[in-house]
Amino acid sequence: MKRGLVTVVLLPASLSLGCIERNAYLELTVTFPKDESTTQAARYGVVRVNTGDVSFDADWESSEVVPPVRLSRTQSTKQQISVEGREEIETQPVRVKVRFCRDPNCVGINDDHAPEVRYEIERAFYLGKRTSLSLSVDCIPNVPTEMDPMCAIMDQSVVTVSKCSVAGCREGVTSNYCTGNVHFCEQ
Repeated sequence: MKRGLVTVVLLPASLSLGCIERNAYLELTVTFPKDESTTQAARYGVVRVNTGDVSFDADWESSEVVPPVRLSRTQSTKQQISVEGREEIETQPVRVKVRFCRDPNCVGINDDHAPEVRYEIERAFYLGKRTSLSLSVDCIPNVPTEMDPMCAIMDQSVVTVSKCSVAGCREGVTSNYCTGNVHFCEQ
C-alpha cells in the first residue's frame, strides 16, 4: 500500500471525470522561473506531490510520474497538473516539492542537492469538488554551491498556502475563498 500518495493526472481541465463525486481534484499550475545560468547545461523543473503525512525531508515521488519541464533561458515556463484526492486524504495537507535539477530525472551530478522550493497547502481537496491553485516560483533558490545574488528564496524554504487561497466552489476571481475560516467548498 502506498500510504500518503496522491494521484497526479496530466489531463486537460475540460475533460469530464466520472468519479468526481467520490474523489476531489486540484488543478495545480506551477510557474517556473527562467533559467538564468549561462555557463551550465539548462535545468529542469521537477514537481513532486504528496500528502502531508509524508515529511519534506523524506525522498519521495508522486504516485504518478509528473514529467520534468525544461526551463527556458528567456521566459518563465508553466506546467499544469491535475491532482486527485480521495476520502482518506481529503482533509490532510498537500505537499509539493519543486526541484531544479540538471538531469530530467534528478539523478545527475549534484542533483541530490538540487535547489528546491517546498509548498504546504493547508487543504486542497473537497470530495465531489474541483479546486485550483497557481504556484509561482520567482527564481531558482540559492544553494551554497550556486549562489545567485538575484534570488531571495532560500533552498528548501517552505511556503505555507492557506486553504483560503485555494480557488473553488465560487464563480469569479477573489483573493480569499473563505468566509471567516470556512472555505466556500465546506459550506
